[in-house]
Amino acid sequence: MIGKRLFRKQVVAIVCIGLILPQAVMAAPAAPKVQINDVALANGGMLIGQVVDQQGLGKAGVQVVVLQQGRQPVHALTDRAGNFRIAGLSGGTAQVVTEGGQGVYRLWTANAAPPVAQSRAMLIANGQVVRGQGYCDPCSGGGIGQWILPALAAGGIIAGVVVATSNSDTTPASP
Repeated sequence: MIGKRLFRKQVVAIVCIGLILPQAVMAAPAAPKVQINDVALANGGMLIGQVVDQQGLGKAGVQVVVLQQGRQPVHALTDRAGNFRIAGLSGGTAQVVTEGGQGVYRLWTANAAPPVAQSRAMLIANGQVVRGQGYCDPCSGGGIGQWILPALAAGGIIAGVVVATSNSDTTPASP
């Protein structure tokens, strides 16, 4: 009798671990902290910046898009040295996006910018785009790691149901 109770407690513990463990292991890593850079706009609300590659060389002909909440996206192309100018912006937070690179900037009007504000925005374009759909690093190999945790969870649930519904303490109905 004591052995059956101990067995049931162990099965319940395994089921609980099986239900919790896959979620903890498969959870996405914490999102990286977004760095917000202060940039002073030039006269006329002009954002001046440069798009460079990982070696620091300017990237020519790259489209730059500025997104500000409640406003239409503004586009520009970089020149041969990777420089761009976008006029007509207002102060506030903006996301500046280009191929393989992006940055979040707090734009300041020329006379309201704090001393730490830069006069230019710098974007590093690495050409690598990472999307969040379906990311699961432990499962990326397609091997046993992809199936072991769900199989353990399913086995734990089935074992728990079998133990919980079995009633071996009663005598059989037929002789």
